[in-house]
Amino acid sequence: MAFWKSATLKARKARQLSPADVFPILEAWFTLAFFNLALRRVPLERLQGRLLQRSSGMRTLAAGGQATKPARMTRLVGVAASLHPWLRMTCLCRALALQWMLSRRGILPVLRLGVLNHGSGVQGHAWLELDGVPLGEDPAILERFSRLT
Repeated sequence: MAFWKSATLKARKARQLSPADVFPILEAWFTLAFFNLALRRVPLERLQGRLLQRSSGMRTLAAGGQATKPARMTRLVGVAASLHPWLRMTCLCRALALQWMLSRRGILPVLRLGVLNHGSGVQGHAWLELDGVPLGEDPAILERFSRLT
């Protein structure tokens, strides 16, 4: 029953998308899957370094278009992550996919990693910042995390 409820919610969310959202969401969907699988085989530093180096040499996509706005891209990557039927997308996968997609469009956000130590253990989180402002994250929540350098 839970599967059908989840599938119904995902279908409803997909129907609310505009035609202009289709390509960026498909791009995000495949990029998320790539990072989800690549993080199992390749260390983060190597993966991020290679892909960002490669993306900086690519042509800029949709310069000046609505899809290049970081807030909109953040939302579309979130939608694409929620539409994945069988891969669970972590904050690190979402952050890396968004970083790569934005860097392809000439926008260079910074990946941040943080940890939160609480009674039951340690919790990690990954997010992006653009000019010191978190993308798609509540700054009040991020203040609780100690940044890793």
